[in-house]
Amino acid sequence: EKENDPSVCIVFYIYKNAFYIADIWRENVIYPELKRKLTLLIEKHNPNEILIEDASSGQSLIQELKINTRKPIIPITPTSTDKIVRISLQAGQIESGLVHIPDRANWLYDFETEITQFPNSKHDDQIDALSQFLKRERDRESSKLNTSTRIPLDRRYTNNSFDGY
Repeated sequence: EKENDPSVCIVFYIYKNAFYIADIWRENVIYPELKRKLTLLIEKHNPNEILIEDASSGQSLIQELKINTRKPIIPITPTSTDKIVRISLQAGQIESGLVHIPDRANWLYDFETEITQFPNSKHDDQIDALSQFLKRERDRESSKLNTSTRIPLDRRYTNNSFDGY
């Protein structure tokens, strides 16, 4: 029996037009557990938007969350099937220092390993989630989408979750 690909959820905070990775969850799970984990992440981080890849189990998540949450659910359809192309198109945002990671996190080793070994890493799901988020933000800026609902990190989150940045 073929093992399913890992599911990935990355929590980003946006502050002064930079992107801070606050949390990453990655695991091989079946749909009910994926939905439960995503629900816990939503409760923990209270995101302004939830981006979900509009494919396989993501399609079911999109449908259920649109019914069961007031959060904006944003279906993401990758424009390329090639993950190397996807991240290459967003590399400028990373190279210019817009993406920040903490000094310490329980997920940091796996994330850095995948990023530094890509495209030859065993998995590429975290880098793909990163590329899809960065594309959404780049598209938002280039199309002048309404960003008035975005609350700056320093006003909205006042706990110690960001030690190490």
